[in-house]
Amino acid sequence: MNILVISSVMPAPLSGKKRENDVLFKTANLHEDANNRVRYAFLFVVPYSNFILSLFSKKWKEYRTLRKKGYYLHENRKIEVIAVPSFRSDYLVKRFLINICFNFYRKRLKSTIVKNHIDLVHAHNVGTDAALAAKINARYKIPYVITTRNIHNNRITSYVRKNLSMAKLLISLTPTLKRIADNFNENSILIPHGIDDVFFSHPSKGANISGKLKVVTICRLLNWKNIDKVLCALEKADFDFNYDIYGDGPDEERLKKMVDSLSIKNKVAFKGYTNYASIPSILGQYDVFVLVSYPETFGRIYIESMAVGVPVIAAKGCGMDGFVADGKEGFLIDHENVDSILNVLTHIAENRAILTNISQHSRLLARHFIWSNVIGKINDSYLKAIKWQTF
Repeated sequence: MNILVISSVMPAPLSGKKRENDVLFKTANLHEDANNRVRYAFLFVVPYSNFILSLFSKKWKEYRTLRKKGYYLHENRKIEVIAVPSFRSDYLVKRFLINICFNFYRKRLKSTIVKNHIDLVHAHNVGTDAALAAKINARYKIPYVITTRNIHNNRITSYVRKNLSMAKLLISLTPTLKRIADNFNENSILIPHGIDDVFFSHPSKGANISGKLKVVTICRLLNWKNIDKVLCALEKADFDFNYDIYGDGPDEERLKKMVDSLSIKNKVAFKGYTNYASIPSILGQYDVFVLVSYPETFGRIYIESMAVGVPVIAAKGCGMDGFVADGKEGFLIDHENVDSILNVLTHIAENRAILTNISQHSRLLARHFIWSNVIGKINDSYLKAIKWQTF
């Protein structure tokens, strides 16, 4: 069983992608290890950039450089690169450009398909990735599945709807996304990302019954992560706390300036980027993990935190909504409401004993996300998609 992954969400030699989530490579590695008849190939999609566009910014210059090279290496894999002009709001134009792009790269796509004996294409968003998968299906009769990333953000035109309906399977990472996907294809299933067993080997230190509430966030520092909302909530807090923020990113400078202007600046620490191997032991030092990012497709860090036994605070209508029962495995809040964040943190600070029970429930929930379970579901879904193509 040979799988072609089409995605723009993977680490790449681009300034904004060097620390991109590597979950697709992780999934491929574990699937290949679990089944020696499985092999993966990857197609990385970047926005098209030419000489003129490359003059405007470093980002567009990097896109052009990578487009011209046509591939890059990652973890001993050769990742093929194709460039598609980016017109997010106009799908009539985008459909036309997808056709041009497909024809322009037809020789390379055919070579990739033939060389790797591709049986199934897995597109990782409902826009460009799905459109390319549909074109491959039309030309080579290779079935495709779609991970419904961005289905809640995209305008579902007749073009997108057709690509979704023609897929052999829609795979959603969260219950929220699956509820939307169910409207477009009867073969719609839920398969979240997995987490490493090591997180279960680093149980938290237990409930901090007294003293400062230890709050942590670990993420890429982006404006939609809503860290500023957490800071505003803590600025109004009546309880004592320490808030540590791990990660780096384009929003870092703004957040640091914001903290300098607040009265809580001595209680907030920016810890910088931390490598993945350190995260289990870091999480175990805290009482609660807070990340109210919106939109959030999934967010493995929530499950990793729960596996350690650290309760999470997340946004309603997003990645954890549908997995976490509010008040049982964690807390779900309105990401736009600072008082909602403050109320939950205050409730925890004044009722520390609840953390023990929530911690136990969260660890039990996290068990459903171990990689062996996830890989088994992926393997079965791929086999079904390929089998359905033969009928």
